[in-house]
Amino acid sequence: MKFSLARPALALAVSAMLASCGGGGKATYPITVTVRNLQNMQDGPLVLSTNGMDLSFTAANPVADITKSFPSEIEYGQTFNVIPKGYVVNSDGTVTRGAQPEHQNCSPSTSYPYNFLANGTAGQLAKIQIYYDCSPVLYTLGGTITGLTADGLTLTNGSTDGPITVAANTASFTIGSGVPFNTTYGISVVTQPTGLSCSVSGGNGSQNNGSGVMDEAATKVGGVTNIVVSCVPKT
Repeated sequence: MKFSLARPALALAVSAMLASCGGGGKATYPITVTVRNLQNMQDGPLVLSTNGMDLSFTAANPVADITKSFPSEIEYGQTFNVIPKGYVVNSDGTVTRGAQPEHQNCSPSTSYPYNFLANGTAGQLAKIQIYYDCSPVLYTLGGTITGLTADGLTLTNGSTDGPITVAANTASFTIGSGVPFNTTYGISVVTQPTGLSCSVSGGNGSQNNGSGVMDEAATKVGGVTNIVVSCVPKT
């Protein structure tokens, strides 16, 4: 008699437990994202999207990790794919970056122990925790060289990039891996080539001496590429 009364009570307790995990008896899972190194460049937030939901991240000042969860949880067995809203790989291989800050690239972390997949199925792991890392876009810095008939020329970008060695008869150059937006640069000659004297001009600074700032106009065309290194015989 006692056993027959206990069975309905146990069934009721199990039903209550399942209901607490989500409607219809299915467990539900929040999708939590931590964004690292998002810079405050005042050029729009990072907006991530999955399962018809959006999540917006605006840079903190000073820079700090930002952790948020999408507004609704997803049920056990549902798939997810957290990407910048509007991100598309085009048929020609180019990428539409989606809703990212203009001068930054934000993508799923590849650094251990933060390299959890940004896509998967709810229930594969105990929780859904995704990390996105942001880094500045680097824009080209370089230009042309004239009159370089000998070896020995070395160039540098301030104390940041270089020096690089340029071989005789080279007609163009790029220096370093690039320059972030709103960063100053200044190309100068460190070592003159044998028997030659080289000078630097161009850039987008007022002094026309190979210096300037990687400003908005320069980034729209991929960087600064109008620097000229002119070499003439020593007198």
